[in-house]
Amino acid sequence: RDALKMFTFYIVPNMCPDGAFRGHLRTNAGGHNLNREWCPSEKLDGTPYDAPTLNRSPEVYHVLQKMDKTGVDVFLDVHGDEE
Repeated sequence: RDALKMFTFYIVPNMCPDGAFRGHLRTNAGGHNLNREWCPSEKLDGTPYDAPTLNRSPEVYHVLQKMDKTGVDVFLDVHGDEE
């Protein structure tokens, strides 16, 4: 309870509800793996991979926008699908 008085918590209970509804563990309804959408990277052939994008991963895009706006001290990515 002390932490609730000292800090502001933003909780996203399910980053990918549309994908989860379809039985996907990490991909959204468009079939994109949201674990790979958090920052730009390179494809295996060396070409740039721009991420996140509103078209491919709006879930990640909007959460990152909020994180940039509010600032983040701690970020936890918890998965409950492993056995």
